[in-house]
Amino acid sequence: MAERAEEFLRTAEYQLRSGFYGLAAFSLEQSLQLFLKAKLLEMGIEYLRTHSVRELLEMLSEVGREGQRERARELLETHLSWARWRTHI
Repeated sequence: MAERAEEFLRTAEYQLRSGFYGLAAFSLEQSLQLFLKAKLLEMGIEYLRTHSVRELLEMLSEVGREGQRERARELLETHLSWARWRTHI
């Protein structure tokens, strides 16, 4: 799963350089979802089937070590701030 996350990240970078911004955003979100799922599995945590970055970050923030929980909360806040900003465009 982590390898697949890396592939989507490289794809997003290529798409961004090529000016395919919508596809780059999609690929980046796929990469993030797979990365978070891989981290949860690495920690031995089963997760519900979801495509929500927010839900995955919330799960990680609840079960991770202290440093990981803080980082997950920061990422969640950033993600939520971005989502709120986008709704005002």
